[in-house]
Amino acid sequence: LRGGGSVSTYIDELYKRQKLEISYRDKAQENLKKRLNGNSQEAYTYWLKANAALEAMGIYPLPLPTVLREVQLKHGLLD
Repeated sequence: LRGGGSVSTYIDELYKRQKLEISYRDKAQENLKKRLNGNSQEAYTYWLKANAALEAMGIYPLPLPTVLREVQLKHGLLD
């Protein structure tokens, strides 16, 4: 706004950013679901990396699926 933009332009940009952030999170969730059918350790590693990437972008992280709790406990890690 300070640079001469309008409120509606600002809101449009916020809306676009929110849609983009939702798409990143949805894609990460979809990829995690695909990995849950395979190796639990790989799925857990993906979950960690995906959440680190989401966090770096300021996006709410994915919850840890119940089936990966055992892997988390083996590593002595807690939420």
